Amino acid sequence: GLLVSLAELFNVPCQDRVHIFEEDTQTVAFNGGALFFNLRYFVTENHADSWEEAVSFWTVSFAHELAHFESLLHDRQHGRAMENAQRAMLPDLPKVLSRPWGATPSGRQGWTLRQEGNIAL
Repeated sequence: GLLVSLAELFNVPCQDRVHIFEEDTQTVAFNGGALFFNLRYFVTENHADSWEEAVSFWTVSFAHELAHFESLLHDRQHGRAMENAQRAMLPDLPKVLSRPWGATPSGRQGWTLRQEGNIAL
């Protein structure tokens, strides 16, 4: 629900470019040609305790990883790209805040779960 809504706001095709994984690491997210978000980190760090905290956490993480398409480093170019991404989607953020926990945007496809390695999803 939430990452689908944010993908819509950031104009990122969810089916091909947004992936969720669960790994017991300090990795929040990464950009490897697509965006990968660590659900286990999100839950372990208590960001799932409130809708507003969840939206804040994933919005910043999403913008941060999108900015890495502009610069691999955490440099001035990355900072500007992150700010521009956030500025572009902020006017529509109230739409996300009004659809708590699992409400999906209309017209969008949902997630596809698949098994990788010996891990059943």
